[in-house]
Amino acid sequence: MKKKSKNNHRWLIKIGAAIGLLFLGFILTGFHILNSDLSFTVISKQHDIGIFFSPEIKELLAKDKIKGTFIADDNYLGMVTIRFQTFNRLNQDFLIFRIRRAGESNWYYENKYDTLQFFHDKHYPFGFPVIADSQGKKYEFEIESTKGGKGNAVALSLNEPVFISKYQYPKTELANNKKLLFDFLVKKIISTITNDNFFFVFLVYFLPFFIFFLYQNLTNIYYYLPIVFIFICFDIILVKNIYDSVVFTLVLFLIILLKKLRFGYREIFIGALAFMLFGFVATVFNQDCFAEKASVYAFLTLVAGMIDAQIATKKNIKTI
Repeated sequence: MKKKSKNNHRWLIKIGAAIGLLFLGFILTGFHILNSDLSFTVISKQHDIGIFFSPEIKELLAKDKIKGTFIADDNYLGMVTIRFQTFNRLNQDFLIFRIRRAGESNWYYENKYDTLQFFHDKHYPFGFPVIADSQGKKYEFEIESTKGGKGNAVALSLNEPVFISKYQYPKTELANNKKLLFDFLVKKIISTITNDNFFFVFLVYFLPFFIFFLYQNLTNIYYYLPIVFIFICFDIILVKNIYDSVVFTLVLFLIILLKKLRFGYREIFIGALAFMLFGFVATVFNQDCFAEKASVYAFLTLVAGMIDAQIATKKNIKTI
């Protein structure tokens, strides 16, 4: 009778743990959705590269222009971001960005931007006064170089998404209009889950639940190590953005598994060295995004190794 009661108690603990980890996954996913953009009240829309008149990787020389048109997906249009190539150098040029509603003669907004602020293969934001009734309307834009020259100019990147439009909902209207708030939340969720990286982020947030489930069915813990490494490689190679919560979750699981397998700080340092080597190779091949991600993993793993080494040193001193 006592044995049966103990087994029931264990099952209750396992079910409670599974529900708790599942709930944690939903909570983290919810936070990700709410904070997936510049701010909670911003919704983003990725556009196909076909919106540009002649998309190509070509240095933007003085008087050259990049032109395109797009249809606003929502109201409150207030920013577009465009991905540029800097060729891993500092380019001393000023770009003029202009935007207006298609068919109008005067530009709605125009401003000059220093290309020294641009990063290789990253989106640069071009903000302008919010257009409250922009939904469904066609807008045209152009970007003109003022003094770009050979070897001293940026270019349009062709890595998707190249162009993103952003819609800034007013906080006061959201607070006072329940219908608008509901519509906004629906659009915010759809905008986030249709993002190219969402499925991977979703899997990472539910990784504790998946590993707990596998732990109940797989007796050999060595199976879990390649699973975490696959997730990390996927994050470095395929996910362009750096999500802090994703990186910390994966590194934490990696360290826990290494300690569970009774690996010491030396093996953790080897892991950090592997990430550093990957980052170096990525830099050689001008893959800055991969290199940046690998460097973050290398740093966090190195920190974890140093902490583990300190703990091991203190334990050795106590045993002497």
